[in-house]
Amino acid sequence: MNLRNLLGLALPPVCAGCGSPLVSSEGMLCLGCLASLDRLAAGSVDARSLRERIAHRTPLISTVYSWLQYTHENLTGTLIRHGKYDDRPDIFEYLGAKMAAEIKAIRVFDSVDLLIPVPMHRWKRLSRGYNQARILADKISRATGIQVADCLRMTRRQTSQTHRSATERHAAARGLFLLTDKTLVTGRHVALIDDIITSGATISAAAAPILDAAPASLTIISLAATVKQ
Repeated sequence: MNLRNLLGLALPPVCAGCGSPLVSSEGMLCLGCLASLDRLAAGSVDARSLRERIAHRTPLISTVYSWLQYTHENLTGTLIRHGKYDDRPDIFEYLGAKMAAEIKAIRVFDSVDLLIPVPMHRWKRLSRGYNQARILADKISRATGIQVADCLRMTRRQTSQTHRSATERHAAARGLFLLTDKTLVTGRHVALIDDIITSGATISAAAAPILDAAPASLTIISLAATVKQ
């Protein structure tokens, strides 16, 4: 049992968003914070613009969907940073379950029969202790019954993209992923899962070997995305 769990036995649970005490019917977020998450409506201009960030212009990519809007200042941004950098896989477990339930209702997964999480480099995975994309995929699988396959591998460590332009990010990410088993993908309806889409460079690089394996279709789903102004 880690320190957080030990403290949880002694202290009442509080909302990860505003710090207010949680009632028994609430999870990690109070109802107010849960309602305040900036959702990206399916079919909205913001959601459609995600397709423009994907390097591959192919009808095989049937859907590009993100559940929440990410900014550095909003609640989504705060939660994702805590989830990644403060040893909080429980944040992704909570958000992943909420995302799966909400987007299952709009039938995003109806034609999907395989979930592939975007992998992390093995050293980063060992350092963090978990891959947030795999947590999200597992929550979607639990809600839908769709199989999860860890058949992508990162071929090299990814350097920081923070100060690069979108064009530079796409160039730096090219060839970043390898598909380890094409037979899992060929002819199947695949969904690629990640935590956040910004420039689209990483998700484009992850999609490339999947598309080369000739899936029936590819759906791209992320927990959050930045919205281009």
